[in-house]
Formats: sequence, structure tokens, C-alpha cells
Amino acid sequence: MPARITIIRGVSAGTVHEIYANYQRIGSDLSCDMCLPSSEIPPQAFLLEYVESARSYRIHCRSKDAVYHQGRLMNPGEKRDWSPGQELSIGAATTLTLQTDPDPKPVAPESRRTERQRDYVEQLAAGSTTDPSMASTTTEPVTKSSKTDPRLFIVVLCLAACPLLLFSDQIFPPAAPSAAPPMTYATLVELLKNDDDCPNGELYLDLLRQAHREQNRSKAEAKTMYLRLRTKIMNDIESEDAGKTKTQHELLRFVGSAITRL
Repeated sequence: MPARITIIRGVSAGTVHEIYANYQRIGSDLSCDMCLPSSEIPPQAFLLEYVESARSYRIHCRSKDAVYHQGRLMNPGEKRDWSPGQELSIGAATTLTLQTDPDPKPVAPESRRTERQRDYVEQLAAGSTTDPSMASTTTEPVTKSSKTDPRLFIVVLCLAACPLLLFSDQIFPPAAPSAAPPMTYATLVELLKNDDDCPNGELYLDLLRQAHREQNRSKAEAKTMYLRLRTKIMNDIESEDAGKTKTQHELLRFVGSAITRL
């Protein structure tokens, strides 16, 4: 798991934000990489920097309001090293802490997804080559006869078909005969308003409205906002053990369709 920031007190307490770039802006403004939607938090509280040479993180204070590092007040423009476990307080209600693994370097979501897919393929390959039943069926006919036993062919064919049967849903997903189209913008807005269990639902709603407004003014800006919304949803899904909610699923379908049309 990559380096991450955990909100231990205040708005969205318990939420984990993974660090995916060498520089990330943190504040209440929607343009920030880590957005904390609260009127008590400055639009841009501070800038987080990964120092490659030291393999560590540094914070740059961008706020005129009170920002405290380990209980010590930071002045605007001041920078300090931020070590794992240390607390960073913004205002009087929100406190963040940094966590890292042995390799603290930021990792982009796409890189993590590719790495997991590679590990999965390697596990499948390792399992297929160490299957004792397959080893026993392939070595015995060589010593008995130079002719191929038809029964051996049936056994090998069955063994080869087993993985296809086990993973048929993933390899050949069943076609939906009447797949419903993505929800409309108005339906999604109502869904987000009424879904109290959706994580960061208010932030999703703000990003969705902003992207929808930009469609008639700047398609490039609208596409940027939709991409930011999709990235936020994917990061939230990866940080949750329960998987994606119905609201997140419908949002991703709508965003994908909107980006395709732009």
C-alpha cells in the first residue's frame, strides 16, 4: 500500500487519502488534489512534497489561518519535514497524520492496478505449473508407449478446461440482453442528495454539478472535471474494503458516458 494521509479528527474522520504524486495540494477548494470540504479549512492549506533524495515528505504552509505541525504554529510560506505518525492540524477541528510503508514513494493508481494484475497472472502461472495431478498425467505415458493414449488426451483436455470454467465470468462475461442506459444527470443529483451512506457524497455532487455546468462553456474544462470526479471515486473505492456502492457504480457509468461524448 502506498504512502497515505489519514484524517484522524474533524471533517470525514477516518478517511484515507493515498499519495499518488510528488506534489499534492491540500485544502477545501475543489481544485485541490486532496479536497477537505469544510468552511473551517482554507482553500489551499498547504502543499505536500515528496523529496526524492531524502525519500521523505515535506509540507509547505500556504494558509494565513492557523496550521499546526506537532502542536507548533506554522507561518505562511514556512516548510517542515513531515514524518510518519506526526500530526498536522488545520484550524481547530481537523487533524491529519502521515503513514508510509518501507518504500514511501508515491504510486499512481494506474501503476498499482497494473501491479496487482501482474501479481494475479503470476499466481495463476505458478499454480498451473505446480499442480501435482498435471505432473503425474504428463510423465507416465512417455515410459509406457510411444503412442498417445486417447484417455490421456481426454484428461489433459479436462484439466485445460478447468480454469476456463472457473473464471468463465471474468474471461467471457455474459452479455446483458437489456443493459440499462446510464442514469440521467437529474436522477444522479437526486440519488446523491438522498444517499447518506455514500462516502464523500457531497464532494461528488459538487464535482458533478461543476462538470455539468462547464459542458456548455468549455468541453475541455468539463472533461477535466469529469476525470477528477472519476479519479476521486476510484481512490475512494480502493480505500474501502466493502467495494463500490450503487451510487459510485452509477456515477462511474455516467462519467464514462459523458467523457465519451465530449
